Amino acid sequence: NEKADSVITASVYVHDNFGTLSCRSTAVSDIIAGHPEVTKFILESETLEWPGYVEFDDENHKILTYSHATKIYKVKLGDLANYERLYDIYDPGVTEVKIATGLLAMIHQRSASSLPVLLFDIEQGTLIDKLLLPLGVSESIEVIELFSDRLVLKKTRAPFQIYDIRTHKMREVRGTRFSQLSIAHYIKSKNLVVMTDNDCVQLWNAEGQVVQSRAFMD
Repeated sequence: NEKADSVITASVYVHDNFGTLSCRSTAVSDIIAGHPEVTKFILESETLEWPGYVEFDDENHKILTYSHATKIYKVKLGDLANYERLYDIYDPGVTEVKIATGLLAMIHQRSASSLPVLLFDIEQGTLIDKLLLPLGVSESIEVIELFSDRLVLKKTRAPFQIYDIRTHKMREVRGTRFSQLSIAHYIKSKNLVVMTDNDCVQLWNAEGQVVQSRAFMD
């Protein structure tokens, strides 16, 4: 935790069959002084039992937790400087969460014809957009990721699509209908996405254009 100048550790224990996460914070100054055992528990008010989890987001200086105890999907965000709660979002229909700079995307269970995606301002927790991504009966989502202000997705037997959250425009990436590429990494400083498959690695810009490509050698 760069903002609090500390190291955060998450542990599980044998006595509860590795089912509960326990989080601690250790000041870097204590580690340097040779006292790494000087720690304090954090997020003690949270129920972090599997399949619950915690995610530490250094980019936005936030903590995201999910509690499964009530059978309701619950997302909490906390400031990494003091770990205080900022807001909660309760939504039992969420199946996956994605985080990017300033944004939180909550992906819902698909309906018969679409996949709902809710986009929130990560600072305030306010809903800024609701997407209904069309899905045919035989279609499914193979890839969906959030990068900067772009949502990248690929359906079965369809090309990659890039949705611009700011302009609300969707564009298809030509020649990718049968692509086996998957998203490996996002280079924030360059605003580039690293795409890989069994044969090559590619760098895509925000418009889905290949700016560099290298084939793997046998």
